[in-house]
Amino acid sequence: MLNTLFVGIDVSKRNNVVRFTDSLGDTLTVFSVPNNQDGANNLLEKLRNTLVSNDFQNVSIGMESTSIYADHLAIFLRNDDFLKNGVLKSLF
Repeated sequence: MLNTLFVGIDVSKRNNVVRFTDSLGDTLTVFSVPNNQDGANNLLEKLRNTLVSNDFQNVSIGMESTSIYADHLAIFLRNDDFLKNGVLKSLF
């Protein structure tokens, strides 16, 4: 089985709470970012750094949101070239 980083994002109008978990179910980090472009950029930077520094081959991202608050973040992550080129396993 490939080493997969699991990312859970609880999306709300103002903030996104993010948890990175490894393939064994161990939490690597929990943090919060604003639900705006700066927050999305910060999340993506932390995601890329974690993938590279821990030698993950895949990432699976799950989001829970109320209403439409996750739409922009999902599109942003789905269109990132680094994630598109092989590591993004699923985004749901």
